[in-house]
Amino acid sequence: MIEMGPFWLVTAAVIGANGLVFRARAERYGAESPNLKDGYVRLANGFMAWLIPPTLLIALGVFAGWSTKFAALPGKPSSSTPFDRFCQLTMLAILLRSVVWVFVQDGAQFLAAHRRVFQPAALPGSSLGVKVAWALMSALFVISWYFQFVSNRP
Repeated sequence: MIEMGPFWLVTAAVIGANGLVFRARAERYGAESPNLKDGYVRLANGFMAWLIPPTLLIALGVFAGWSTKFAALPGKPSSSTPFDRFCQLTMLAILLRSVVWVFVQDGAQFLAAHRRVFQPAALPGSSLGVKVAWALMSALFVISWYFQFVSNRP
């Protein structure tokens, strides 16, 4: 089941490359708006810190033979291993943490104020718009996880 291992490594590399682009934008936009620079840099670093480790964990599990779900090619049903369930819970915890940050801890306001790092069109410019976008994105993640991990059992 090693065929998907390189996919997860490439995914981590793409996340890292995007993070570096976000960091370069943080420097550029931070020079234009010094009062926002710290927030821009925190967003770029947080993007990589929250997304690269779980992706590398999945890659490790695929290469080590601990995973069946993340190692399976799309469309091939497989059962979950304890490692797969651990990874799923880790991703769910990250999603729940992001929801708390956006909806309870002023993350929506922070994202709206610092959205230039991601490109202005990527996120709405208001807290309400960010909350609506985050709710839709979170719902889509949960639905996709349901189809991937619950409804696709052999």
